[in-house]
Amino acid sequence: TAYAPICAKEGTLTAKEADDGAVLIDLGAGCTDYLVARDGGMLEAGTLQIGFDHVANDLAIGLRLPFGVCRKLLESGAVKAALEQESPALVIQLPKGGTREIPMSQFEAIINPRLQEIFDQVYKHIHTQGTLFSGVLTGGGALHPGAVTLFSKTFNLPCRVGTVADATGSITGLDSPRCTAVWGALKIAAYYYRSFSAGKGGSAFQRFLEGMNNIWIFLPRWAGKLWKAFKF
Repeated sequence: TAYAPICAKEGTLTAKEADDGAVLIDLGAGCTDYLVARDGGMLEAGTLQIGFDHVANDLAIGLRLPFGVCRKLLESGAVKAALEQESPALVIQLPKGGTREIPMSQFEAIINPRLQEIFDQVYKHIHTQGTLFSGVLTGGGALHPGAVTLFSKTFNLPCRVGTVADATGSITGLDSPRCTAVWGALKIAAYYYRSFSAGKGGSAFQRFLEGMNNIWIFLPRWAGKLWKAFKF
C-alpha cells in the first residue's frame, strides 16, 4: 500500500519540479489529493473529501438531470469538447427519450465555483506557499477547461496539466492525467521489487528469471486492481 499523494508525485512530477518546489493537486472523482514537493522530498500532503463526483452532483441538482447523465457528460469529455469549441449549448440525450439543450454558460456557472472551492481549501491547508515555483494539476478533473486557469489564479503560480512522467517506450492509454497515480504506484512497486530482488542470492540472470516468473503470475491480479483504482 502506498500513500495516494506520493503515488501522484512519483507518477507526475519531474525531478526539477520536485527539487525547485511545486504543489501537486490530483483531482479525482471522490476526493482530491494534494502534495507539496521541495528538494526532491515532500513538505506537506493531504486529502480532501471533495472531488469531481461532487461536480457531477452539482450539475444534477442545478440542471435537474440524473446524476448518471451528468457524470457521463464529464467522463466522456462532452462538456470539455463543447467548452473548447465555444459551442453556445450542449444537446443532451435524456434517459427516457428526447433531448434537452442546455447553454454552456450554465455548465460553467456550476462547475467553476466548485473547482474554486476545492482549490481554496487546498490553499488553506498549505503553509509553504512562498517556497513554491510551479503547480501541477492531474487526475480526471485536470481535463476540464478552465481548471488550470483557476489553479494559477488561486496559487499565483504557473500551472501545467500533469501526465505520466519518466515513461519510455509505448505508453498508449497511459498518456492521460487520469493515469498518473496508477503510474506512480507501479514505479514505487518496481523500486521495492528491485530492492528485494537485489538482496536475494543467486546470479543476476537467475534473479531476472525469477522476477519475470513472478511478474507473469501476479500481473493479471495487479492489472485488475489498478484499473479499479482509477478515480475519475
